[in-house]
Parts: sequence; C-alpha cells; structure tokens
Amino acid sequence: MPSEISTDSQRSVTESELIERARSLAPILHKSRAAGRNLRRIPDESFSAMIELGLLRAAQPRRFGGFELPFGVHTTIADAIAETCGSTAWVAAAIGAHHWMLSNFDVRAQEDVWGQVPNAIVASAFRFTRDFSANSVDDGYEVSGLVQFASGIHGADWVIIAPPVPQKDGAAERFFMLVPRSDYEIKDTWRSPGLRATGTHDLEIAKTFIPSYRTISFREIDKPDTPGSIAHGGSAYRLPFFGVFNYFAAGPVTGLARGALNDFCKSMGVRRDSQQNKRIAENSIMQLRVSESSAEIDVGRLILDSDLRFLRRASQNDGNLTKKDIARIIRNVAYIAVLGRRAVSRLTETMGAHGLQDDNFVHLAFSDIQAAGSHLATVWDSNAQPYGKALLGIES
Repeated sequence: MPSEISTDSQRSVTESELIERARSLAPILHKSRAAGRNLRRIPDESFSAMIELGLLRAAQPRRFGGFELPFGVHTTIADAIAETCGSTAWVAAAIGAHHWMLSNFDVRAQEDVWGQVPNAIVASAFRFTRDFSANSVDDGYEVSGLVQFASGIHGADWVIIAPPVPQKDGAAERFFMLVPRSDYEIKDTWRSPGLRATGTHDLEIAKTFIPSYRTISFREIDKPDTPGSIAHGGSAYRLPFFGVFNYFAAGPVTGLARGALNDFCKSMGVRRDSQQNKRIAENSIMQLRVSESSAEIDVGRLILDSDLRFLRRASQNDGNLTKKDIARIIRNVAYIAVLGRRAVSRLTETMGAHGLQDDNFVHLAFSDIQAAGSHLATVWDSNAQPYGKALLGIES
C-alpha cells in the first residue's frame, strides 16, 4: 500500500478531511474527464488517486484498514467529487456504499476481500436476466448467468450480486452474494449519454460456487444487528439496509448541481449579449434563473444533511427505523434528484450554442443528472408513493 494509506491506518481520519481530499482531486478529474467519456469508464489515473487518498475506505471497518466513519460519509465525499466529475462521483458513492454493505456480511467474507488486500474494491450488479440461475448446494450456492449494470467494475476486485434462490416450498428468497473477479467476465455494454464514464457494464458469471458465509439474505441484512455490525461493534453499520443504502445516489446529484451552477456563473458572468452590447449577467431574467436554481440546490443539500444527521443518531441508538421513517428517506433521495434536475435544466436553457460543447460542464452535469435520475433510487413516482401512503394511513 502507499505510505500515505499506511499512515492513515494508524490514526483517525475525519469526514471533513476526506472531503478536502476529494476536492483536491479536481485538477486530475478536470484533465481526465474527456478521456473517461471516451473510455466509458473511470481512467486509471483517477481511480488510483481515489484509492491512494483513501476516499473509498470511509465505510470500511477499522480492523481491515478502513476508517469506519459514520454512515453516509461516502455520500458527502461523492458530493465534493461531483463538482468536477459526475461519473467519478457516482462510482465513488456506489463503491463506498458497497463497502458499508459488505461490512454487514460475515467477517469471514470481509477477510476474503480485505484481509490480504485492504484496498480491494467491491462493485455490484443487482439486476439479473432470465437466464440467470442460483441454486442451493452443500454449504453454499451455485450461480451462473448474466447480471447487469455494474458501475466502476473495471476497478473492482469483487462484485455483489442479488439473485433469487428457489426454496423447498417453491418460493424464492433473495440473497446478496459476493463473487471474486476470477469468476466473471466484463461485457462491453455501457453506452449511456449520461454518467458515461461510470463503466456500468454487464457481467457474465461462469458457473461458480459461492460459500454460504459469502452471502447474506435480504431479511438478515435489513436488521440493525447483522453478523458484521455485531462483530465490529459501534454504530457505523447499525441501520436497516433497504431505503438507507440508496442514499449513495444523492451525493453525486447535489455535487453535480452545485458544480454546474458555479461553472455557469463563472462563464455567463463575463459573456456579453452581442445584440444589446451589454453583459448577459445584467439581464434580470438571468438573475432570477440563477437565484431559483441556487435555492433548489441549497434545499437538496439541506435535505441530504438533515437525513444523514437523523440516520447517524438512529444508528447510535437502537438502529431501528419506522416504516414511515424509511418511506420519508426513500422519498427524499428521489426529491433531491428532482431538485437537481430542475436546477440544472433551468441553467442549460439559457446557454445557447456555447452550452452544447462537449467540454461544457453545465451540459455534462445536465446529462449526468438525467442519468442519475433514472436509477431505481431516484425515480420520483415510485419512490414518492410510499410516503404518501404513510401520510394517508395506508399500510405499505
């Protein structure tokens, strides 16, 4: 490991320090952003820089060389990165969330991943195709087939999948399963106009055996007390999985929107209206648009910060959340995406042909936020409804 990481492992690293490290990546990310879009994955230089700065170890347990910081630090790190590159931020947020997730598995599974390689990276591919099979065998499961949408997979050493497993009663139960890099092949499938550099490709898993200890059921991981949270103690992992996990998607959106606003003000503030021969910044409509977008961006970040404070307090108590709490969290993640889309869309509408250039960050942020808003965690209609039901007293 790099010497900086070895030093880190001997001392406490704070959330604010990691955020400052994330912001220090801006020159590298600005230079590599175009290359990432062409590669359709994070360039090696950017990925290595994140690893060396320890940005992907916020949620990793201390016993395996991580910082074991409170829930959501991976989200605020991504917020800072997204001011410069949405794709890098998305990958950082997703990997950070996977490391928080893995920390709830049996400690033996964590030992397999981080025991010899503390900087090992874990991706996920939770969407499976019809030809995918997962069956119980002695002491584990046998799986094979195609799984989809594995962000950051080119930099990953392991991937978590989530197939249903047929049970003796004819029903199926879902499990998260940890698969090593040797057992899957990356399929070159990701060609998105937004978040293009995330490398969110599909994977073909050869028939492979997964021992039981490298799995955890949906039911088990959704409890505050999981095998990992019990083993590590403390409060970092004592939260229910579903609903909470998806908060990783909020950080890239808030950071992208703020970065777009900053870039917009910097570029449009000096441009002149060729027809009226005056600065565009003097236009009252432009001033109103910037002000309204800034309000939406501020509200999105306020919601994020408020929810993270709430979740951290909950984790320090019993870790339990009510159904209404979870429904509100699910709604808020999606609403942050709504606010980000509105804010950046309002800005792109006023930039003219200059805003359509490949290197224009406002244009890039608009494409990336549209893509982020297509994630299961950020689609407004489906994620808003559960809280509406809760408010109206309908059991969900």
